[in-house]
Amino acid sequence: MKKLILALVVAAMCLTLPAAAINWGELPCNEEIHVEYTQTCGSFFDVTIVDEGKMYPGWCVQTGVGLFRADSYDACLSKPVGEKWNKVNWILNNKGDASFQEIQGAIWMVCEQDVLFGWDTPKAMALAAAADPTFNTCPAGGIGAVYIEPCTVIGQLIIIEVPCPGDPQEPPVVPEFPTIMVPVFLVGSVFVAASVLKKE
Repeated sequence: MKKLILALVVAAMCLTLPAAAINWGELPCNEEIHVEYTQTCGSFFDVTIVDEGKMYPGWCVQTGVGLFRADSYDACLSKPVGEKWNKVNWILNNKGDASFQEIQGAIWMVCEQDVLFGWDTPKAMALAAAADPTFNTCPAGGIGAVYIEPCTVIGQLIIIEVPCPGDPQEPPVVPEFPTIMVPVFLVGSVFVAASVLKKE
């Protein structure tokens, strides 16, 4: 009976807690990563944080090194800093209607990497030229680049787009009464049931 009560309490807590997500302030190391050239996210490739079960837009920042993909590997996540990365973040926050090839081409340009033939379009060059070296690393409500470096395999360094915390233009969303009270009532019911069963 104790196991049943514990299971009910855990289930109730899961309903009241937000879904797991990368914390911009404390990025993990030895995280399991999976990379695929599927463009589901509209980027050069898709990157899945396996333990989190969430897919992020991924971009190449290092040419001439093979990408370890189609299998999972351990990697460390970190926040890149410096003028080059400020430019990359500017591009990620000012894509407009650019294609993923043009965005990737612009990223390669500001990272001083070789650009694939045909990806150095006028729009890609315009994005790279306009990129601001003083741009905020992670603007509130915008996108921040997170660096992914393989821990145990030899593969290229990549970045993913992570939503930045906060949005000064949007007021905080307050759940309506029925929405917020459902988990509260559920948790309360679990503890009442536990109390009754304990007395029996």
